[in-house]
This record gives sequence, C-alpha cells and structure tokens, in this order.
Amino acid sequence: MGSLVTVIGVRLTNDKQHAYLQISVLPITKIGTVKAILIKALPRARAYLSHRTNRHRVPALHLEISEDALKDRLVERKLKETGIS
Repeated sequence: MGSLVTVIGVRLTNDKQHAYLQISVLPITKIGTVKAILIKALPRARAYLSHRTNRHRVPALHLEISEDALKDRLVERKLKETGIS
C-alpha cells in the first residue's frame, strides 16, 4: 500500500540558514518509513534547489511531522470507545 505525503507548511529561520518542512503522512502507520526515506533524500533535494534557484546558499532542510492526523485518530478512537461514533 502506498502513502500520501503532503507538505503543509515551511518555516524559515530569521537567518535563512534552516528551513523546516512540515509534512503530513497518510496512512499514519507509514510515518516512520516515510520519514526515513525523506531524511535520506534531503541532501539531494537541497542540491536540486541550489541548482534550480542559482543560489549559493540554500538553507539546511529539516522535517517536522504534523501531529494533526495523530490527534484526529486519537479522537476517533475515543469516540468509538464511548459509542458516540
């Protein structure tokens, strides 16, 4: 089964040295696998950005996993347990 990965936000530090990519992963059971694959690909992505933007200094890229899907799943589970859903 595949995964859906969405970049839902980017935060750049004031000194423009670091960019934090906030991603969402579905299904949430694939978060660990997807994170490992993306972390391995970050240096290549940074090199690609450097080449495509003609910038000498591209910020270091970091991943942040959105916890919204996890929170939603916990709420759904609790509702199911109480018989509301």
